[in-house]
Amino acid sequence: MPEAAVGGASEPAAGRPLRLFIAVAAPEPVRGVAEAVVGRLRGSGDVRWVKPENLHLTLKFLGSTPAEKLPQLRQILAETANNYSQFVLQSKGVGAFPNVRKPQTLWLGVEAGGDRLAALADGVDQATHTLGFPRETRPFRGHLTLGRVKSTRGLADLCRRLREEQAGEPASWPVDGFTLVRSDLRPEGPVYTVVQEFPFRREEPAPPDL
Repeated sequence: MPEAAVGGASEPAAGRPLRLFIAVAAPEPVRGVAEAVVGRLRGSGDVRWVKPENLHLTLKFLGSTPAEKLPQLRQILAETANNYSQFVLQSKGVGAFPNVRKPQTLWLGVEAGGDRLAALADGVDQATHTLGFPRETRPFRGHLTLGRVKSTRGLADLCRRLREEQAGEPASWPVDGFTLVRSDLRPEGPVYTVVQEFPFRREEPAPPDL
Protein backbone atom coordinates (compact mmCIF):
# COMPACT_ATOMS: atom_id res chain seq x y z
CA MET A 1 0.00 0.00 0.00
CA PRO A 2 1.64 3.30 -1.03
CA GLU A 3 2.17 5.94 1.59
CA ALA A 4 1.33 9.58 1.02
CA ALA A 5 1.97 12.86 2.76
CA VAL A 6 -0.95 15.06 3.74
CA GLY A 7 -2.58 15.98 0.44
CA GLY A 8 -2.64 12.56 -1.26
CA ALA A 9 -5.05 9.70 -0.65
CA SER A 10 -4.83 6.05 0.31
CA GLU A 11 -7.10 3.24 1.43
CA PRO A 12 -6.13 1.93 4.89
CA ALA A 13 -5.63 -1.76 5.59
CA ALA A 14 -8.71 -3.40 7.11
CA GLY A 15 -8.83 -5.05 10.51
CA ARG A 16 -6.39 -3.21 12.73
CA PRO A 17 -7.17 0.03 14.63
CA LEU A 18 -6.17 3.25 12.90
CA ARG A 19 -4.53 6.26 14.55
CA LEU A 20 -6.50 9.09 12.93
CA PHE A 21 -6.81 12.85 12.94
CA ILE A 22 -8.75 15.43 10.91
CA ALA A 23 -6.82 18.34 9.44
CA VAL A 24 -6.53 21.15 6.92
CA ALA A 25 -3.46 20.57 4.76
CA ALA A 26 -0.94 23.39 4.31
CA PRO A 27 -0.46 24.29 0.62
CA GLU A 28 2.74 25.58 -0.97
CA PRO A 29 2.47 29.30 -0.01
CA VAL A 30 2.31 28.59 3.72
CA ARG A 31 4.85 25.78 3.44
CA GLY A 32 7.27 28.26 1.90
CA VAL A 33 6.81 30.67 4.80
CA ALA A 34 7.16 27.85 7.32
CA GLU A 35 10.33 26.55 5.66
CA ALA A 36 11.83 30.05 5.73
CA VAL A 37 11.06 30.37 9.45
CA VAL A 38 12.53 26.94 10.21
CA GLY A 39 15.61 27.83 8.16
CA ARG A 40 16.21 30.87 10.35
CA LEU A 41 15.58 28.94 13.58
CA ARG A 42 17.50 25.80 12.64
CA GLY A 43 20.68 25.44 14.66
CA SER A 44 19.13 27.08 17.73
CA GLY A 45 18.09 24.69 20.47
CA ASP A 46 17.50 20.97 20.25
CA VAL A 47 14.41 20.67 18.06
CA ARG A 48 12.85 17.88 15.99
CA TRP A 49 11.46 19.76 12.98
CA VAL A 50 8.31 18.72 11.13
CA LYS A 51 8.88 17.76 7.50
CA PRO A 52 7.40 20.40 5.14
CA GLU A 53 5.13 17.84 3.47
CA ASN A 54 3.63 16.97 6.87
CA LEU A 55 2.60 20.52 7.81
CA HIS A 56 -1.11 20.78 8.62
CA LEU A 57 -3.69 22.44 10.84
CA THR A 58 -5.22 19.83 13.14
CA LEU A 59 -8.98 20.19 13.58
CA LYS A 60 -9.52 17.07 15.68
CA PHE A 61 -7.29 14.26 16.92
CA LEU A 62 -9.30 11.04 17.02
CA GLY A 63 -6.58 8.66 18.17
CA SER A 64 -6.92 4.89 17.95
CA THR A 65 -10.07 4.15 15.95
CA PRO A 66 -11.57 0.71 15.17
CA ALA A 67 -11.43 0.03 11.44
CA GLU A 68 -15.11 -0.95 11.43
CA LYS A 69 -16.03 2.60 12.49
CA LEU A 70 -14.45 4.09 9.36
CA PRO A 71 -17.55 3.94 7.07
CA GLN A 72 -19.65 5.86 9.62
CA LEU A 73 -16.84 8.33 10.11
CA ARG A 74 -16.51 8.93 6.37
CA GLN A 75 -20.25 9.53 6.06
CA ILE A 76 -20.54 11.98 8.93
CA LEU A 77 -17.47 13.94 7.82
CA ALA A 78 -18.86 14.22 4.28
CA GLU A 79 -22.14 15.53 5.73
CA THR A 80 -20.22 17.99 7.89
CA ALA A 81 -18.18 19.30 4.95
CA ASN A 82 -21.43 20.04 3.11
CA ASN A 83 -22.25 22.65 5.77
CA TYR A 84 -19.23 24.85 5.06
CA SER A 85 -17.98 27.08 2.26
CA GLN A 86 -14.54 28.21 1.24
CA PHE A 87 -12.74 30.79 3.38
CA VAL A 88 -9.27 32.32 3.45
CA LEU A 89 -6.69 31.90 6.19
CA GLN A 90 -3.66 34.07 6.85
CA SER A 91 -0.72 32.92 8.90
CA LYS A 92 1.07 35.34 11.16
CA GLY A 93 3.98 35.05 13.50
CA VAL A 94 5.71 32.27 15.34
CA GLY A 95 4.86 31.13 18.85
CA ALA A 96 5.26 28.22 21.21
CA PHE A 97 3.33 26.12 23.70
CA PRO A 98 3.20 26.73 26.58
CA ASN A 99 4.98 30.05 25.76
CA VAL A 100 8.12 31.42 24.08
CA ARG A 101 9.98 31.55 27.41
CA LYS A 102 9.61 27.80 27.97
CA PRO A 103 8.94 26.43 24.48
CA GLN A 104 7.98 22.81 23.99
CA THR A 105 6.04 22.95 20.72
CA LEU A 106 6.91 25.58 18.09
CA TRP A 107 4.20 26.75 15.73
CA LEU A 108 3.16 29.17 13.00
CA GLY A 109 0.02 30.99 14.07
CA VAL A 110 -3.22 31.87 12.29
CA GLU A 111 -4.68 35.36 12.25
CA ALA A 112 -7.23 36.25 9.55
CA GLY A 113 -9.84 33.54 9.15
CA GLY A 114 -9.13 32.08 12.55
CA ASP A 115 -12.78 32.44 13.61
CA ARG A 116 -13.94 30.47 10.55
CA LEU A 117 -11.34 27.79 11.27
CA ALA A 118 -12.48 27.56 14.90
CA ALA A 119 -16.11 27.20 13.77
CA LEU A 120 -15.07 24.39 11.43
CA ALA A 121 -13.16 22.64 14.22
CA ASP A 122 -16.21 22.91 16.47
CA GLY A 123 -18.45 21.44 13.76
CA VAL A 124 -16.07 18.51 13.29
CA ASP A 125 -15.89 18.05 17.06
CA GLN A 126 -19.68 17.94 17.38
CA ALA A 127 -20.06 15.54 14.45
CA THR A 128 -17.45 13.04 15.65
CA HIS A 129 -18.91 13.14 19.15
CA THR A 130 -22.05 11.48 17.77
CA LEU A 131 -19.85 8.47 16.96
CA GLY A 132 -18.51 8.27 20.50
CA PHE A 133 -15.36 10.39 20.23
CA PRO A 134 -14.94 12.63 23.29
CA ARG A 135 -15.55 16.36 22.95
CA GLU A 136 -12.63 18.76 23.19
CA THR A 137 -12.25 20.40 26.60
CA ARG A 138 -9.69 23.07 25.66
CA PRO A 139 -10.33 26.11 23.46
CA PHE A 140 -9.30 25.61 19.84
CA ARG A 141 -6.12 27.42 18.76
CA GLY A 142 -5.36 27.04 15.07
CA HIS A 143 -1.65 26.53 14.38
CA LEU A 144 0.82 24.65 12.21
CA THR A 145 3.32 22.75 14.32
CA LEU A 146 6.86 23.48 13.10
CA GLY A 147 8.83 21.42 15.59
CA ARG A 148 9.10 20.00 19.09
CA VAL A 149 11.83 20.80 21.60
CA LYS A 150 13.68 17.63 22.65
CA SER A 151 15.91 19.01 25.43
CA THR A 152 17.08 22.23 27.10
CA ARG A 153 20.29 22.34 25.06
CA GLY A 154 20.62 25.76 23.43
CA LEU A 155 17.25 26.84 24.84
CA ALA A 156 18.25 30.44 25.63
CA ASP A 157 19.30 31.05 22.02
CA LEU A 158 16.13 29.41 20.71
CA CYS A 159 13.96 31.64 22.93
CA ARG A 160 15.76 34.73 21.64
CA ARG A 161 15.24 33.65 18.02
CA LEU A 162 11.56 32.94 18.66
CA ARG A 163 11.00 36.45 19.99
CA GLU A 164 12.58 37.84 16.83
CA GLU A 165 10.18 35.78 14.68
CA GLN A 166 6.95 36.71 16.47
CA ALA A 167 6.01 39.44 13.98
CA GLY A 168 6.44 36.99 11.11
CA GLU A 169 5.87 37.04 7.36
CA PRO A 170 2.21 36.36 6.50
CA ALA A 171 0.94 33.83 3.98
CA SER A 172 -2.66 33.56 2.76
CA TRP A 173 -4.41 30.52 1.35
CA PRO A 174 -7.98 29.36 0.65
CA VAL A 175 -9.46 26.52 2.68
CA ASP A 176 -11.97 24.52 0.64
CA GLY A 177 -12.18 21.32 2.66
CA PHE A 178 -10.45 19.07 5.15
CA THR A 179 -8.88 15.61 5.26
CA LEU A 180 -9.01 12.47 7.36
CA VAL A 181 -5.43 11.38 7.98
CA ARG A 182 -3.83 8.21 9.32
CA SER A 183 -0.70 8.62 11.45
CA ASP A 184 1.78 5.76 11.71
CA LEU A 185 4.42 6.30 14.41
CA ARG A 186 7.91 5.24 13.42
CA PRO A 187 11.37 5.74 14.97
CA GLU A 188 12.28 8.31 12.31
CA GLY A 189 9.05 10.23 12.94
CA PRO A 190 5.35 9.93 12.07
CA VAL A 191 4.23 9.03 8.55
CA TYR A 192 0.95 10.62 7.49
CA THR A 193 -1.38 9.10 4.91
CA VAL A 194 -4.56 10.77 3.73
CA VAL A 195 -7.50 8.38 4.06
CA GLN A 196 -10.04 10.68 2.39
CA GLU A 197 -10.50 14.32 1.42
CA PHE A 198 -13.78 16.10 2.21
CA PRO A 199 -14.36 19.18 0.03
CA PHE A 200 -16.80 21.87 1.08
CA ARG A 201 -19.99 21.84 -0.97
CA ARG A 202 -21.91 24.91 0.12
CA GLU A 203 -21.60 27.96 -2.12
CA GLU A 204 -20.89 31.39 -0.68
CA PRO A 205 -24.05 33.54 -0.99
CA ALA A 206 -23.93 35.96 -3.92
CA PRO A 207 -23.67 39.63 -2.99
CA PRO A 208 -27.00 41.52 -3.25
CA ASP A 209 -27.69 43.66 -6.30
CA LEU A 210 -27.14 47.33 -5.59
